[in-house]
Amino acid sequence: MKKLLLVLVTIVSSLFYLACSSEESVTISDRNTLAHRLSDPVEVGKGLYMDMMLTPEYTTFKISMTAFNNKLKNNTVTFDTRAEWINWIDTNVSLTEFTSKNEFETMYDDMASKFDDLVKQNEELFDIIAGSNAEQIQGIHQPEYDSYPVIGNPLNQCEEDCMDWFEGVEDLLRENLENAIVIANTATIPVIRTEALANAYASYDRAYQSNALLMNACFGTC
Repeated sequence: MKKLLLVLVTIVSSLFYLACSSEESVTISDRNTLAHRLSDPVEVGKGLYMDMMLTPEYTTFKISMTAFNNKLKNNTVTFDTRAEWINWIDTNVSLTEFTSKNEFETMYDDMASKFDDLVKQNEELFDIIAGSNAEQIQGIHQPEYDSYPVIGNPLNQCEEDCMDWFEGVEDLLRENLENAIVIANTATIPVIRTEALANAYASYDRAYQSNALLMNACFGTC
């Protein structure tokens, strides 16, 4: 016990000495963090994405997006702008669960507004995403992908085949999302860029949910 206390005292004393003896305004930790950010923006973006997922803005956007997507039912259409969506809903409201065009507009505007709030509260993250290519965005998005449910093992051969199919489609969906984000970030008008990004994330979520239903149906045949 005395040896343990001695070690702890020595460690604490050493840490206190290091903290007090530094006359630099920038700490070693700060310098290391800065160097890390400069050398690996993907890891920084991933960390910021994880932080974002814990915010109320993220939660409210996801709730609004899910409500909007659920009303679209099984429609797989997707657009980048509000004008394109309104043009579509004018003649297709009966194919959805929206009670009217007005309800569609209200829920769409709510989703877009919630995403705008999310971007404004996480400017550093979205600046990093804007400067990233599709492969880098995939890395930054990893916390999002990891948040989706995972099927546990063991699986029989039939179920494994279903999972292989699902994961193959999921890889394609992620690639589509990442490419859509790259394209959205080429917009020079901020409001257009933000709206295109919101639609890219909403489109991915719809496609993921549809893919998950197909996987469940496949499991049902095993």
